[in-house]
Parts: sequence; structure tokens; C-alpha cells
Amino acid sequence: MNTPNDPSANGRKRYTPAIKQEALALVAAGRSMSQVSRDLGVSVWTLGEWKKQSAAAVKPLAAGDAGEMDPASLAAEVARLRKALAKSELHADILKKALAIVGQPLPDSSR
Repeated sequence: MNTPNDPSANGRKRYTPAIKQEALALVAAGRSMSQVSRDLGVSVWTLGEWKKQSAAAVKPLAAGDAGEMDPASLAAEVARLRKALAKSELHADILKKALAIVGQPLPDSSR
């Protein structure tokens, strides 16, 4: 007789986080999902769901982040960011020089 606290009460198997991590690690290492499924006694569908959940947990927070960009777009973004950084560094250098000039004492004009 199934009790309300019995994991099989609703007909579903329950897997520990350790089993899930092991299964995902085996799939990530290159083993097929069907092979991992047979070895661990987990359905392929369940493995697929775990994989989706894992990917969603690791997904970048903001849209347009590296997780959604192809390599060409990433290279273009890196180039754009390097150009923006160089421009910001130039502005900072100019401001530092201006501050040094403004901070100098005025020449004595009484001579």
C-alpha cells in the first residue's frame, strides 16, 4: 500500500541529485543518452529533461549574452568592446593630463 510520503505514490521514480549529476556528467563526457539511460536505469526522456533543466540553470541572465551568440557575432562583439575600451582609456588619459595642468600653480605674473 502506498502512503502519501512514499516516493512511488504517484507512480514516478525519484532520483537523487547525485544520480542526476552523474548522468549529466556522463552525457557531457560524450556518452550517448541511450547508453546512459540503460546503464543508470533512467528513461531517455527523463535524461533530456534533466539536460534542459541544467542548461536553463546555466543560461546567461540577459538576452544577447554569449550563450545566444554564434562565434562570428562574439568576435565582432569582442572587437567592438576593445575599440570602446581603447576610446575610454584615451579619454581617461586626456582627463588625467588636463587635471595635472589645472592643478599646477599659476606662474607669477609680477616679474
